[in-house]
Amino acid sequence: MQKYFKIILPVLALILMSVAGLSQEESNINRSSIIEQFKGKSYYIHFVQKGETLADIAKAYNVKTDVIIAENPEAQQKIYVSQVLKIPVTKITTDSGKAISDFPVKPASEKTEAPADQQVTLKQKVTYTEYRVQKKETLYGIAKKFGVGMNDIIEANPGLKVIEHGMILRIPKKAEGENKPLIEQKAKPTEPVSVSKPFVKHENENTPIKLESYKVKPKETLYSIAKEHNISIETLIEMNPELSDGLKAGLVIKVPAIGGKAEPAPGKELETKPIQRQETQYEEVERNSPCRPHTRQGQLYKVALMLPFDLSETDSLLATDISVMKHAGDYKPFNFIQIYEGALLALDSIEKTGGNVKFYVYDSDAGNDTAKTRKILLKPEMKDMDLIIGPVFARSSATAARFAAKHEINIVNPLSKRGEIVKGNTCIFKVQPSENAVAEKLAAFIIRQHPDANVLIVRNTNAENPDLAKLLQQKIKNQLQQTGRVGSAIPVTNIIYQTESFDGVSNHLSSVKENIVIVLSNNSVFIPDFISRLNNFHKSHNIILIGSPGWETLDPETDYLVNLNYHQYSFSWINYSDPAIKNFQKKFQSRFATEPENDKYAFLGYDMTFFFVKSLMEFGHDFGPCIGNQANKSEAPFNFKKSGSKDGYENEHLNILKIEDYQWVNAEK
Repeated sequence: MQKYFKIILPVLALILMSVAGLSQEESNINRSSIIEQFKGKSYYIHFVQKGETLADIAKAYNVKTDVIIAENPEAQQKIYVSQVLKIPVTKITTDSGKAISDFPVKPASEKTEAPADQQVTLKQKVTYTEYRVQKKETLYGIAKKFGVGMNDIIEANPGLKVIEHGMILRIPKKAEGENKPLIEQKAKPTEPVSVSKPFVKHENENTPIKLESYKVKPKETLYSIAKEHNISIETLIEMNPELSDGLKAGLVIKVPAIGGKAEPAPGKELETKPIQRQETQYEEVERNSPCRPHTRQGQLYKVALMLPFDLSETDSLLATDISVMKHAGDYKPFNFIQIYEGALLALDSIEKTGGNVKFYVYDSDAGNDTAKTRKILLKPEMKDMDLIIGPVFARSSATAARFAAKHEINIVNPLSKRGEIVKGNTCIFKVQPSENAVAEKLAAFIIRQHPDANVLIVRNTNAENPDLAKLLQQKIKNQLQQTGRVGSAIPVTNIIYQTESFDGVSNHLSSVKENIVIVLSNNSVFIPDFISRLNNFHKSHNIILIGSPGWETLDPETDYLVNLNYHQYSFSWINYSDPAIKNFQKKFQSRFATEPENDKYAFLGYDMTFFFVKSLMEFGHDFGPCIGNQANKSEAPFNFKKSGSKDGYENEHLNILKIEDYQWVNAEK
């Protein structure tokens, strides 16, 4: 009897293996050829395919569903396409105590190969980079951007079920020179695989099903739609290539219809075979910026421009006799019109690069009112904006900034110099440098180019620019400490002109050192008089006068400025000899029949619009960390930085200019 059992048990084992094979064939599920060791146990690595159920998978591997759930607890609730399941390799024990695996095992000396249609290219070690998901991005779009498969990303991020804005994903990196998927399926040499787009096979039929139209509902995602129609995200995008640019409510797409058969177009049938993959080894994660330029050709971007046009006054302008009209600058509707005109030219340039922008222009509030701004923000299209430029006045800007933060829309503040507006709002981009940036720049310039100077900070009244004066003195001290020159401190004297008169200045001028006289004022009466008095000392003293933006409108005597080696800090220096500037002027004159004016923000309107829309196109909605020190063609470069992780971005770029041969030149070269 014992001899009989020794013969019958191996035979029984072979029968059971055959039954398992029959079960697999009946369930139409291909058993994985990949076996991995986890904590001393052997497991099949199975990738769930469309239409598979837990019961079918258990049947294919000759195990109970409870066994699969015990090893994969998340499968108790549901399983989903591309989910990775660990399935134990079952064993049958003979009377001799030896175990027989339910999967044929060859001697160690022999090489085990999977069938030709399931062979895989294995990567034992894969390095990863971390990527922050941007607004409106999809798994398909991210996979396409990095040149990997969607399943590669899913495998690298266990438990990944839905792509959300802000989440960090591990992205497998390809080996240098590699253009294939990290883990690929090899098709049978004699059986080419055709690619499908408009049709997909039903899970239980050989005839492809008909597609029907489906309108995307609010808050739906590619994941939820694919799941609802029992297809993969990749298949959904194959049916609707436009989805690679993002999903929006109201969009009409194609999905598989329930019932209703149709004949596929020639060569369009989808051959779906499970891609067997080996679980990769996590060796290295490289942290880097997600800032790889990727122009999304054809994608539509919605941009809003909010400016105080005071359109209510245009009716009275139209009724005014042209012979008695004042200069355009005397009418409110023209105060900010050149920002708008510069923006239009920027959009022309964007369009030539393949950009697709829908431009919304709104008449926002002037002064302290916010009624217009609040009404604009209630418009249904505003919450779908990709970028908001403006408003320009403090209260309306604050209102719009809160709205932008709530809806995660980047918003550009064109004119405010107050550094506090970026605090606590990561969506704000402040174009004008703050007083802190001005102080930092001036201090660095003095220490680098005039390290032995005598510095005088002059203000007309005590109420004028007190914070900037204090910051400048502190920055000079701090930067001296950083350079290790504490012992040779630069003397800094603060002078209030109305209190000390010009004697307070002349008494502190050095006859042996360079004198840096920084005047923090734009008073139209004080400035010309002060320059005239200081000019009397230019022969007996070495003086460098540093003034503020806007002095050019006060008509100071040019010869005096030349004598005093006049310098000026400026954000918006326009080099009119630059061919790009000349070209811009020509286009502006041709289109709007007027000259572009720097103090009317024509150049700013162009640069600001071009810069941010281009950044949006290249880096996506989360372009903040990517834009850094970027140069534009027509005005000043931008150098955006943030002081804290919860704050917005502030432009820190400034030019230090000087008059040389009666022309402005860069003083830092």
